[in-house]
Amino acid sequence: MAANRPIRVLAVTAAYPTPGSHKGAFLQSEVEGLREAGVDVQVLHLQGKSKYVKGVQTVRATAKDYDIIHGHYSFCGAVARAQHARPCVITFWGSDVLRNPVLPDTRQGQFSRRISPALARRAEAVIVPSEEMARALPGAQITVVELGVNFAAFKPIAQAEARQRLGLNPDLNHRYLLFANSPSIPVKGWPIAEAATQLMQANGAPVELVAVTGRPHDEVILYMNACDVLVLPSYWEGGPYVVKEAMACNLPIVATDVGDVRRVTAKTQGCYIAERTAEDFADKLWRSLHGPRRTTGRQDIAHLSRENATRRVISVYEHVLAHEQR
Repeated sequence: MAANRPIRVLAVTAAYPTPGSHKGAFLQSEVEGLREAGVDVQVLHLQGKSKYVKGVQTVRATAKDYDIIHGHYSFCGAVARAQHARPCVITFWGSDVLRNPVLPDTRQGQFSRRISPALARRAEAVIVPSEEMARALPGAQITVVELGVNFAAFKPIAQAEARQRLGLNPDLNHRYLLFANSPSIPVKGWPIAEAATQLMQANGAPVELVAVTGRPHDEVILYMNACDVLVLPSYWEGGPYVVKEAMACNLPIVATDVGDVRRVTAKTQGCYIAERTAEDFADKLWRSLHGPRRTTGRQDIAHLSRENATRRVISVYEHVLAHEQR
């Protein structure tokens, strides 16, 4: 690589935001962070029929235009590794390595988990967001990089202002419980959140449960500042990004003990781990609502900033390129 020129990266992914869909928004945030740090990142978004075959063709035809080919998730990692003109970095994100014990095990999921360890060993470097995933990929050159939060975007806003901009009830005695997932996804536990809310309402609590999914980031940020508690009754999560976003907005959280939630929220007053029952969620929500309206979450997860994550990803790139030049 020529001196004094940015590292050029081709990011290969099948999950990236498009008009009407925010799937892969966390990856878009990573790409934005890398670009802000001076890395020249181009995104190859694989879509449609035969997307992986077409992806292999594109990667093989253009690999020499880049310094690194970076595949995200196992299948796109295979696409990235389908060439040997440039070093390959693969980020595995969760269910491509670890089985979700709640959802039915599909043939695609089984195949993904079967190929991931071999793919990892064939890449020049591997990035994963957790130590648990690292342990599942023996023999690979692994760096653990927790997904960073964009603190410039996810930040505290006055609750009254956020409610006014969303057209919500301006009375701050009316408490909003935020369910920031789709109620139609069974693993997210909507029935528990709904039943807990009904229990609280039956006991006279002025609470309202709102589901927010598929909305633009700007709107999600407003909801995190307008609402009083994030409710996460999931049956399984890897490292739920929404929890870190809520922490960055100083929003109290009540969640099940899934993924890294306990570790991320452990130091923060106003955040609670609940059993997966409506009764315990109602109890923990009640406690949270009777504590401070906002938390110290933002300062408690300062180490999880997007800037820190970006620096670690760049260090992986630099290490790979230094090895290639020996």
